[in-house]
Amino acid sequence: MSLSNMPRTKSYDASELDLPDYVWDEYQQSVPMSTYLVAFVVCDFVNLTSGNFAVWARSDALNSARYALEVGPKILAYLERFFDIKYPLPKMDMIALPDFSAGAM
Repeated sequence: MSLSNMPRTKSYDASELDLPDYVWDEYQQSVPMSTYLVAFVVCDFVNLTSGNFAVWARSDALNSARYALEVGPKILAYLERFFDIKYPLPKMDMIALPDFSAGAM
């Protein structure tokens, strides 16, 4: 499974690239953003989705993920009104990482 801040446009078997056990995903081009916002995560997470919001977490952390899915869209809507700036991306994936010392990005 791969994620991007943009919608997936294509997904296909990568066997033609000599990677028979892999899937190749392509996404719409992202808007320009700071490089510190890039993340690579390798995990065995499950997700909860509501509209254009998704929360990814360990299966034993789904209760916390439900809460994040409930409040995330409300917080984003509040910030859009407060700053009078619309969120520029078509979707949001939140990933609950255990023991992430930086806190947030």
